[in-house]
Amino acid sequence: MKRNFSKELENTRNRLSVAMQAAMPTKEFGATVVLGMIRLHVLAKKIRESRNLEERRCLTNEFTQGRSAMEKGISALKKSVVKEFREKRDALRRAVS
Repeated sequence: MKRNFSKELENTRNRLSVAMQAAMPTKEFGATVVLGMIRLHVLAKKIRESRNLEERRCLTNEFTQGRSAMEKGISALKKSVVKEFREKRDALRRAVS
């Protein structure tokens, strides 16, 4: 089955956008994640334009690794949001009791 890199990029970009809005990452982490997303777009374009099978295979592997790294970044952002929520909830419980 042929991979749809555009759809994968769109899904990853949407998930990243939601996670970044919720977590408000540091400048460095936010910039790194955005540059990683740009790199995935460049790789997808190169894959579409390439006619060399070996080059496409290498680019596809690089895309897969980059997307995996983006997913780890998204999960890290989500974990930080959950951690902040728990800390606020615990602080409110201590204040009330």
